[in-house]
Amino acid sequence: MHLDFLQFVTKKSLPVFLLSLFFIFSNCNKNEDTSFDYYTNIKTFSDVELFDITPNIDSIFLDISNIFTSDLGFIRIYNKKIYYVDQKTCVISVFNKDGLFLESKLGKGLGPQEITADFIMDYLQTDDGMHIVLDYNYTLYVYDKGWNILSKNHINWQEKHSREEMLKSYEASMPGLYSFNYNFDNIKGRYSSKHLYFEIIAEHPEFNMIISEEYFKRSRIVGKINTSNGHVENILGRRSPYYLSFKFLGHLSYLFFDSYKQDSFILTFEADSLIYKCSKNFIPILAFGRSGQNMNTNYTLLNNFKDAELVYHSNRKECGYYTSIEYVNEVNLLFRTYTKGSHAKDDGLQVYKDEVLVADMSIPNGFKIEGYIHPHIYSIKKIDVNGRKVILNRILIDF
Repeated sequence: MHLDFLQFVTKKSLPVFLLSLFFIFSNCNKNEDTSFDYYTNIKTFSDVELFDITPNIDSIFLDISNIFTSDLGFIRIYNKKIYYVDQKTCVISVFNKDGLFLESKLGKGLGPQEITADFIMDYLQTDDGMHIVLDYNYTLYVYDKGWNILSKNHINWQEKHSREEMLKSYEASMPGLYSFNYNFDNIKGRYSSKHLYFEIIAEHPEFNMIISEEYFKRSRIVGKINTSNGHVENILGRRSPYYLSFKFLGHLSYLFFDSYKQDSFILTFEADSLIYKCSKNFIPILAFGRSGQNMNTNYTLLNNFKDAELVYHSNRKECGYYTSIEYVNEVNLLFRTYTKGSHAKDDGLQVYKDEVLVADMSIPNGFKIEGYIHPHIYSIKKIDVNGRKVILNRILIDF
């Protein structure tokens, strides 16, 4: 059942697919908690104490002239260092906060400090300095502090039902319905207490983001993976009930989350202006937040496969939605970015302190928070293969 969104839309034979729908009888468990059950009775507030702040933005360059690199990569920030992950060559290069090259690790090969992956989707670091890599084929690699391989496990969804069984009769709690959200060039998981957490989506013919109201009521949103064996131990959470006001808005229903205070997670969805503080099991505890400024929210509804690809691309280009979230414990600040839409020449950055909005400022288009090294938050701007450099934007945080 593991296909990405556009494959799911474009690679199906539509007549055959629609015919198959006629013969499929879903059996979604009506006794399960819905998104209304998860979110309705939580405390919601929208406190504001805005400071007049003009962002101090500059750029730095990561020199990749002596590194075997391609045109596709991302950055992660851990322990005051910048890690540039080349997804195609599988080389991970380390830089200091100002872009000075320190060392390179991994690369394709069979050695103890190499990797057999073809394409890297995510790189994470544990609290005690171990390195974790997820490849495109759902293989999880764990390395010690010195980059020696400790384990290599294929992600095990612990499916108990065959594809044929799930087509005939499904329940939202079936792990086999889900896959990681591979609709972007990379995904951003989180590590907490020997587990990884990744966004998941369902792609069942009747239980999906395009045509299914049940999907928005009952689908799980996060997979919890044991790093020691690659087992998906649980599928957690529900999508925001905001989406039940539309038929449908699946093409803008992805999410972002991060570890938060008091052993919790913070969660935001692309089209929902609220931010949710959740338990470790992604059960909402409270909601807060304000809408971004000058956002075009004139969304096109999508409820058929014929228009899916067109609407998906046009709305994500023309409309406003939230694009990243990051909590920095060091300064007790929560950052959320958003795009305003094609009408605007800039994007937006919201800053929250103790769930109170303290700043909402204009930032360069495409800025998505990748991490913090005092006193800046960082975002990748461009990979300049010809110039042999990676350009990063960073914003000074001084309040």
